[in-house]
Amino acid sequence: PRLQGAADEAIRIARWHEGSEILLGPVATQERFLAGVRKAQLIHFAGHAVTNPELPMLSFLVLAPGSGDSGVLAAHEIQNLDLSRTRLVVLAACSTATGEISVGEGVLSLARPFLAAGASAVVASLWDVDDEASTSLLVAFHRLLASGMLPAEALRSAQVEFLDTSEEMRRRPDVWAAFQFIGGL
Repeated sequence: PRLQGAADEAIRIARWHEGSEILLGPVATQERFLAGVRKAQLIHFAGHAVTNPELPMLSFLVLAPGSGDSGVLAAHEIQNLDLSRTRLVVLAACSTATGEISVGEGVLSLARPFLAAGASAVVASLWDVDDEASTSLLVAFHRLLASGMLPAEALRSAQVEFLDTSEEMRRRPDVWAAFQFIGGL
């Protein structure tokens, strides 16, 4: 199903980061996404993800189909990218930080291939997230990030804002606690 908040999320977040390239709807193809991530210092993906606990390298991000591709960007393709220039990846999709735990390897999630490809850090979700709530949280996160906070600090501060609000819906841990910072800078 179409995520109503994803386009709004991308547009609002891009305002905080000069020179952002926004890929929405049918132009968000694998080819365009890969062309953009190769030069990006910051990647924010707002969309659907499908995790495969039995075969984690077959987990994937869902993009728009393009000429010659289905729009599926699999974990094994992500880990072969050169993301050495990328300091942060935000995976605003369901359960992108979950997976089997491998001794000596850690959690085999969709966050892991981005780290293996050279990204310094990933913000990813531990469970299925609500589109509207995650949009609000991640816009607050990017606002704080753009103000000069480090990513881990910005995520924590955005979560505390949700926890300290008078809005009962935003105070619920299932709304603000799903996103985790993985890696380091």
